Amino acid sequence: MPITESDRWSARVSGNIRAELARRRWTYDDLAAASDMAVHTIRRRMNDKTHSFTIDELQAISEALAIPLLRLLWED
Repeated sequence: MPITESDRWSARVSGNIRAELARRRWTYDDLAAASDMAVHTIRRRMNDKTHSFTIDELQAISEALAIPLLRLLWED
């Protein structure tokens, strides 16, 4: 199956979230607690190409990380 633009987008967002977590030395459990999301939801979104983050989930993550939402969406 060919890689789609949606696949690239999801990979970029997940990579940006991973980078932010690494900067803070946070785990998925830390992010789940700070964003009021279930850790299994975060794991699924981060690792499964068929389940992308919703905009509401990304907003909750950006607030938990205290960064602008656009920072998760675009590469530096």
